[in-house]
Amino acid sequence: MKAIKPFEYFLKEGIVKKQSPDKSRAEFLLKSAEQGYENLAEQLEKIGIKDSNSSNYVRLCYDLLMELIRAKMLLEGFNASGSFAHEAEV
Repeated sequence: MKAIKPFEYFLKEGIVKKQSPDKSRAEFLLKSAEQGYENLAEQLEKIGIKDSNSSNYVRLCYDLLMELIRAKMLLEGFNASGSFAHEAEV
């Protein structure tokens, strides 16, 4: 298994850059995550978890978590882009 690199590594490599906090974009992501969570909760209540839809729920949860992580990074003045940006965010 590949070792997880510290966040500072991605800063040093220029994959993550320091910038001014982007509150409006972060708020957009937070609102999107909130709507996604409400949608997920509704689906779980109405449909429930089955073998046929469980992987879709995992994917939705993952997407929600990534939106929250990106929002936090933006609020703290960080932005990841390019190769390995996803790894830096995670």
